[in-house]
Amino acid sequence: MPDELSGSNILVGAAGTAMPAQTTATLTTEPELVETIVKNANAPIKRSGDLQWNISAEGKLRDDAGKAGLSNGEVALKADLDLNDDGTETTETIPGLQSVTLSLDQELEQVPPGIDQPTGWRFFSPQELDWTLEMEGHYYDPESNDVYDALYQKPRDGGVIAGTLEVFGLTFNGDLAVDSIEREADTDGPAMVSFSFGGSDLLTQSGSSEAPISDLLSSYFDQQTVSSFFRPIQNGSPQTGTTSWEGDAWLSTAELTLERDAYPNFSYEVQGDGALNPITQ
Repeated sequence: MPDELSGSNILVGAAGTAMPAQTTATLTTEPELVETIVKNANAPIKRSGDLQWNISAEGKLRDDAGKAGLSNGEVALKADLDLNDDGTETTETIPGLQSVTLSLDQELEQVPPGIDQPTGWRFFSPQELDWTLEMEGHYYDPESNDVYDALYQKPRDGGVIAGTLEVFGLTFNGDLAVDSIEREADTDGPAMVSFSFGGSDLLTQSGSSEAPISDLLSSYFDQQTVSSFFRPIQNGSPQTGTTSWEGDAWLSTAELTLERDAYPNFSYEVQGDGALNPITQ
């Protein structure tokens, strides 16, 4: 039997559950390479210092029954807008969207051990949470569409937009500050408009998805570590006699990509906190 393992049989996951419908998985271990140059030497001297590790993965967001489905009809981006210029806002679904991308980021700060400690694994502490949202759709003239008229008006007023993103049982709520608006008109298709928003204040999430996506999202919002692994699988179970790489980690980035005629995509990266442990299965 060859020693090589198929990439299809190595899965990553969190909180004891493999990422569903995953397409890519990467485990990186990176020591700090320290070098010095001394006189009368023709090459630098190098040593490996403290180590850090991270796992990145990409998979499909499935419905609450664990079934795969397209984004079509399952995604809604809503905004609270004053359509009548009377000071009263109503919740409106933004029409004509072709894609929506929600990005989550958590800033992490290294916590190095004391100089009295030997070379080892790096630890981190969580700092601020940040998030952005991008949307692209058909271009509507503000004279003919009240929703886009109000969206174009918001940055001129200096206000934020209370937004809601709904997909497969998950609901995200937060205030959106317009960062940029791009209108594009080519010869090979309909005119398009894209908005980039910066999240203002905290994003909130309600509803749930299947594990471990729900666990990863909870670790972000609660700013807690989540156990993570990179593990050979055989017939749906851990492969006996192989090594599972495991440790606690912080969710550093996550991205939910929703496009017309495509499966909802969830990608993420976790930053290891302390040791990456080889566990014989």
